[in-house]
Amino acid sequence: MDANSDSIVAGARLREDDTETEAYGGVGIEWDLGQINLFGEVSKVDTDVNDLSIDIITAGVKYEF
Repeated sequence: MDANSDSIVAGARLREDDTETEAYGGVGIEWDLGQINLFGEVSKVDTDVNDLSIDIITAGVKYEF
């Protein structure tokens, strides 16, 4: 995880960079309907970089040929 921020406070430019390595987890489900599959996933990344928390929700359709 790389986090970069640029801010201007009272006319002065402030730059902050932070790099962390974090583990993350997720869970998903898939329905097999033959050639068409439906899926959904939820992942969560909780970092120490500026108390940043990221939630990722994915849904989709796959066609197998």
